[in-house]
Amino acid sequence: MKSLAALVCILVAGSVFAQAPDAPVPAKGQTPVTRDNAAFAMDLYGKLRDGQGNLACSPHSISVALAMTYAGARGETAAEMRKALRFELADKDLFAGFAEANRRLNEMQRGGKVRLSLVNSLWPQQKYQFLPDYLSLLEQSFGAVATPLDYAGGPEKARATINEWVEAKTEKRITELIPPRVIDELTRLVLVNAIHFKADWDKKFDKAATRDASFHVAPGQEVTVPMMNLETDGGYGEFDRVQVLWLPYAGREIGMTIILPKDKDGLADVEASLTVEKLREWTQPIPKLRKVRVSLPRFKATSDFRLDSALQSLGIRDAFSMTADFSGMDGQKWLCIGAVLHKAFVEVNEEGSEAAAATAVEMRLKSAPARLPVFNADHPFLFLIRDNPSGSILFIGRMANPG
Repeated sequence: MKSLAALVCILVAGSVFAQAPDAPVPAKGQTPVTRDNAAFAMDLYGKLRDGQGNLACSPHSISVALAMTYAGARGETAAEMRKALRFELADKDLFAGFAEANRRLNEMQRGGKVRLSLVNSLWPQQKYQFLPDYLSLLEQSFGAVATPLDYAGGPEKARATINEWVEAKTEKRITELIPPRVIDELTRLVLVNAIHFKADWDKKFDKAATRDASFHVAPGQEVTVPMMNLETDGGYGEFDRVQVLWLPYAGREIGMTIILPKDKDGLADVEASLTVEKLREWTQPIPKLRKVRVSLPRFKATSDFRLDSALQSLGIRDAFSMTADFSGMDGQKWLCIGAVLHKAFVEVNEEGSEAAAATAVEMRLKSAPARLPVFNADHPFLFLIRDNPSGSILFIGRMANPG
């Protein structure tokens, strides 16, 4: 009988709001890994966007956790994962690329302007023999150190241990990542990635300027929400169907991009057209800074996903089946993925943002209107938190109802 390899991805966000004195620059430091992760992010969002309500996820967190799992895949299992995850580099360069991306993001904390922590962990069944080369690769490329647990003798105790680690690493923003009965006596490995981000806006919103205002939720339906207001120099772009605004956090390397449909009921159409190419068109480059009047609701978004079906629809099927080949983990073909779990939290207020994914976007302004542009996010919109230099999408989501 196959053992169960539970894969867990986590995301948390930090709270801070920033406005931009300098416009974002194109992702000149983008690497093949961040480029491929961005393509996977758009593919995955296309599977998750169905349904109603708010949405938040961390594509970077999910890519890292699945990359650690892919490191042990072989044969058709590896081929399917490589294709779905958009990996193009040879494995040696791929894992080195992930190591460099995570190193760069973690080093952002040294300047003291943002708090950004990315950590990985590996939780094998005690006394189960995993290959030394696999464990060494995960430690060297992902910083994941193995902590053995006893799933066979106490699955609930093991689950509690992992959840407590996640809670600590995300400053209690992500709790109960692994729900009851996901881990059982057949579990042999749980892989975890946790991200926590917290930063102030480069230019904060004045709380005294926040006013109650209407937010258009659906045709004929409005809610009253606290609407933050600010006039600032920002990265602003306007296209046929959307307005795009870039708001930087302190240090201006990480920022939030907001994609606001011009049609109050146009979010579904914008989401349907969202591809990595369209995102690039909307976000690179904005030629100059603009004075912009910004109205943005305070909001929180939380999401809880079991990603098995979404990943299978993207082509990762063999990994979940009885024919799975993860012999790169233990030298045998006894393991398969039993579950892929993901939780996300994002909060946006006058001070800044707390979240677990980042997307910074630059937009090309076709023409400069004579009057001051107004960016009034009083209806559903998309948002991303992104690292500008590398183009890494740390977080992507949808705000359908901030009330």
